[in-house]
Amino acid sequence: WGNLIVLGHTLADLVPGLGFAQVAVASTLLGVVLSAIPDKAYSYISLLSAICISTSCALVLRSGWELPVWAQGDRPSGDLSLLPTSLAMLIFTSACHPVLPSIFHNVRSRADFDRATRNGWVFWAVFSAAFGAAVYYMFGDSVQVIVTRNIGRTLDRKPLPDGRGLAALSAGWISLKLQGAQVPVSRPFAEALAQALGYQLPRGNGGLLSAALSLPVMVAVGAGAYILQDNIAGLEAVAASVLMAINAFIFPAFAYLRVCKPDGVKAKVGALAAAAFGVGLSASVSLSSSMH
Repeated sequence: WGNLIVLGHTLADLVPGLGFAQVAVASTLLGVVLSAIPDKAYSYISLLSAICISTSCALVLRSGWELPVWAQGDRPSGDLSLLPTSLAMLIFTSACHPVLPSIFHNVRSRADFDRATRNGWVFWAVFSAAFGAAVYYMFGDSVQVIVTRNIGRTLDRKPLPDGRGLAALSAGWISLKLQGAQVPVSRPFAEALAQALGYQLPRGNGGLLSAALSLPVMVAVGAGAYILQDNIAGLEAVAASVLMAINAFIFPAFAYLRVCKPDGVKAKVGALAAAAFGVGLSASVSLSSSMH
């Protein structure tokens, strides 16, 4: 949902007369078509997506460089009551669980998989921290939830003289990235649907069957994005507090206890602590959201 919401707003802001609903329908149909591409071939599209997001981030900084004056935002911390929501959104943006099976199926060994995921997360952490600090220093509290909406705008949201070209260029890159990200995150749902219906997907997915099974998933994504188009921050916070808390902390902890059956007290306590952290995170974000 989040990818499609950002895509809809990006293109709707850029193209006069283009509505969010039109973007959602076109993206849904294109996502179904792209679902027919096998995972191994799709990895090149994923590489292009990574290049696209890096380029778009560079354009945000380029637009900030053109500001008449920088906000020089230097607050080291914000309102303490926003900590649960901020932590939840951090977990949400760093979580790549849906694409891990695809990566695992397309590497030569477990060691290659571990190295790829470790390096990816380290690069993401360094890149995100540096980019966030630079953008906040430039734009301060004028930073938008969808940061590319700062491109071509001053601190009070007025158009920069030469900002239209940067905004159009960014919209093109970010649109490619967001559209390319639709298929990998939909794969697990399509695979679950195939199992429920008794179909056997080919190893590595792809083909007409994958495309057909992705149709209801993509339609659900499009409908959800349309309904939640003006609530992306809340969507990410709630998704992280509930779905990611279960996926990243609660479920792995209990699966570890059930499947691995650890003998040591330290291992059991660690697993239970992870589950408790997930429950606490979910509860605190839900409480924080209700207060705001």
